[in-house]
Amino acid sequence: MKRRVEIDQVADPELRSRLETAIAELPVSQRTINILDRAGVLFVHDLLYWTEAELFRLPQFGRTSMNELYDALGALGFTKGER
Repeated sequence: MKRRVEIDQVADPELRSRLETAIAELPVSQRTINILDRAGVLFVHDLLYWTEAELFRLPQFGRTSMNELYDALGALGFTKGER
């Protein structure tokens, strides 16, 4: 089981709102949503403790899914490598 970010401890309400965004609300394909859902990644904050390598080990998760995630997270104001 992956560690979870303690959302209650995030002081910035704008950041908390972005972290609480459901993966299903992101502009990514249904396939990517399903892959992440099966892995227990339901919210943006769930992605914080996943590395690229771990995501690529998920069945059916490939470069297209990763690019979709980067684009969607970028639209929310996150950058690659931000923790």
